[in-house]
Amino acid sequence: MRHVNVFFLIGLSMCVLQRHRMGHFLSFATSTPNNAGLVRNELQHVDLPTGECFAFRGEQGNDEPAIEMMKVSHLKQYLVVVFRDKPLELWDVRTGTLLREMAKNFPTVTALEWSPSHNLKSLKKKQLLAREAMARYTTLSDTEQSSVESSVISLLQDAESKSEGGGQAISAREHFVFTDTDGQVYHITVEGNTVKDGARIPPDVSLNSISSPIFSFMDADLMLL
Repeated sequence: MRHVNVFFLIGLSMCVLQRHRMGHFLSFATSTPNNAGLVRNELQHVDLPTGECFAFRGEQGNDEPAIEMMKVSHLKQYLVVVFRDKPLELWDVRTGTLLREMAKNFPTVTALEWSPSHNLKSLKKKQLLAREAMARYTTLSDTEQSSVESSVISLLQDAESKSEGGGQAISAREHFVFTDTDGQVYHITVEGNTVKDGARIPPDVSLNSISSPIFSFMDADLMLL
């Protein structure tokens, strides 16, 4: 296997959830800053079983602020890339698609964490019920088909619209929060290609600073440390 990163490795994260596909990870490294303080960022996707690796961000990465952190979501669907002096990027890990590059006036991120709370189980249940409904629907007579409740058809459309590749992969809704230099907490939701800005929580005057937002895996409540 060829060298993964030319520069000193800074971060590493597994990026595949399924057990039969373990051995995939993302790594990032940066070059020495030039006179303008800009660097060459390397974000590599590595497949350990085959030894293959490729630049996850494609041709991007030359003469830009250094990557400070990357965070892969709990279901390994999405990736947040945080830069030193540049708005963060949000990517779809499965397709290598840039979902959103935040606006220039986006706040500076000081801490970021993905929530363990997601709707994957409910989506899989909906998809299973939808497939069963479709199987029954295709065996009914014309008269019986016309009497099928609209809610069943709606269920089918809802489940399949959230799946990819013929209904084999589901895009579950996941969330992340981050804090800025003023101590404000921001909440963002990602589902497939849809990115929604959520609540903004003012800083708590009783806290000097927030070093890390942490979610409880029992109830997905947010804790600020």
